[in-house]
Amino acid sequence: MEERVFGILRNYQGTAEYRYLYTGEELVRLENECHKTFGIQNKGFFGDKPDLIKIDNLDGMWNSFWSNDTYTVTELKSDDEIVGFLTEGTEGICDYEDPPLGALAYTWSTLDDTCMYTGEPARTTAKYVKKFGIDVKDTSFRDPRYYILVDAGMPEEDFDIDWPDDDAYRYRAVYETLENGTYDKLVEEIRRTK
Repeated sequence: MEERVFGILRNYQGTAEYRYLYTGEELVRLENECHKTFGIQNKGFFGDKPDLIKIDNLDGMWNSFWSNDTYTVTELKSDDEIVGFLTEGTEGICDYEDPPLGALAYTWSTLDDTCMYTGEPARTTAKYVKKFGIDVKDTSFRDPRYYILVDAGMPEEDFDIDWPDDDAYRYRAVYETLENGTYDKLVEEIRRTK
């Protein structure tokens, strides 16, 4: 690859995950111009000294804000890694390893083709989307665990059920009922007792 490419995952309050691509040069420039520093929490950089950040500092940087809006920077070192970043969902968007079903229902991820700082077109994202023939509109997806439940037979409208806030009714337990044929009885009992 002729340039160093970095992917940024922006996790917004555990309900949405946005993806951006930048070259190292672009990211350092934007960081310096906009005074938003990813390294505040893990590499000793501070908002009043953003020019300390160099390309070699970017990989692995992360930051989080009071709103639980978090950013993680990863260097993508091959075409395969770039394609994977642009097209593959990741588990763990929700805050829990075994998430409430409501969280899964509203969790999604998308490729963002505008600059997260300025709103200008994200040139590097657009370049690689075009290179690999990826349709930005087709890259939105929910947490993969959501689809696992749907594929196992859970009706999508059931995510809106007022599921008890209890570990017994989280993702794994519901998946087990779908697998062993007792899901309908579980839903009937929940609706009867509400």
